Amino acid sequence: MAKILFFISLVVFAGVSACLAVKSPQVRGLGQDPASGGMLASNGLPAVAVKPADGMRLVGAGRVDVPVKRAGMFGGIPSAQGWYALHADKNGAQLAAILAEAPQGLRWPINSTFNEHRGARSLRTGEETRDGVQFSTWTFVRPADNDPWMPLYMEKGQGWKGDLLVRQYAWWGMNENSKLVIEYREPLPADVLLPLADDPASRSAFERRADASFTLLRKDGGDMFPEVIAKVERGAGKELKRRRLADVLGEVIEPETLRLRCD
Repeated sequence: MAKILFFISLVVFAGVSACLAVKSPQVRGLGQDPASGGMLASNGLPAVAVKPADGMRLVGAGRVDVPVKRAGMFGGIPSAQGWYALHADKNGAQLAAILAEAPQGLRWPINSTFNEHRGARSLRTGEETRDGVQFSTWTFVRPADNDPWMPLYMEKGQGWKGDLLVRQYAWWGMNENSKLVIEYREPLPADVLLPLADDPASRSAFERRADASFTLLRKDGGDMFPEVIAKVERGAGKELKRRRLADVLGEVIEPETLRLRCD
């Protein structure tokens, strides 16, 4: 009798779980945000949204398959799924955010710098806790030819030619199965008297502007989370440089290798 009751309870639990999944399917895309025109959002695994600051307006959004690099380079090139949203303000500053899901059976290693900043002039790296999560952060100069997002901004009349000053925030969620990368970007000033590496005041001012450019919303953190999330079109950004985006996201790794690295 006990076995029968246990079996019935399993069936009921499975049924309830299935109903909840039907009622609340996982959706990633554009969350409702009248002020900006939409924000990158996911209602689960992880449930986060990147809310742009006042003055930022939506330039484009989409879903993309990224041919990421795998540590060791054995086997074929795996493809990660990414959902992105691009914003800009009237002064030309840009905010680019992408939530990427690792290919099946692989993970994003935390704090990997295998490819992310190749060809960039690094100014500062660190860790920053904000909005309830810990970000790894980098401030660097990226050559224009290495930027994956600029062709999309140019297509919408919101880009520029020349190098970029970038403040990048990276956060790993769901056992390193997902990776959120947020970039605040400005044109590299042409009239700077000192290299930014030797001008901490100017660099710090830029980083303060970057910190103020977005807020990370967490559904489980009691934030005002978007009630409506619209799916975005795959391949919407035809000018997107996928290989450069793979450099931004970095390598993926086997979970066993990840465990050994952490030991």
